[in-house]
Order: sequence, then C-alpha cells, then structure tokens
Amino acid sequence: MIDDNLIGSSQGSAIDASDVSAATLINNRIGNTPEYAISLRNASALPGPLILSGNTLGQVGKAVVRVEGLNQVDLGPN
Repeated sequence: MIDDNLIGSSQGSAIDASDVSAATLINNRIGNTPEYAISLRNASALPGPLILSGNTLGQVGKAVVRVEGLNQVDLGPN
C-alpha cells in the first residue's frame, strides 16, 4: 500500500514496478514526471488487484497509468 504521499520530479516514471501481484495506491499526489505517473509491468499475468483511488495525477510526459499483466484493476475516483 502506498498512501498519502507526494511523489514527483522524478527522472523516469514516478512509480515503476514489475512482478507485482497486488497493490493499493490511495490519496497520493503524483506528477511532474517525464514518463508515467504509475507504471506496473509483469512478464506473466498475476491476479491483482491494483487499486487506484483518491489520487491526484498530472503533468506526465506519457500516459498517467500503464499496467501490463494484472488481471484486475480497480480504478476509483482520481
């Protein structure tokens, strides 16, 4: 769980992870990054869920969220 953080001014993606079976990101402020705000990539599919809710996401160079290889993504109000 990543909760209530300010994450920004990174050189790549603000949050970049692989081989993640489940994650919860709530009430974070993520931005000012040249790539992705959140990038989760798995080589093979894992069950999840990835839960994103209550986050402020902005000022990114590419997509705000990139997810590969997670079977369940729960996207709440962000």
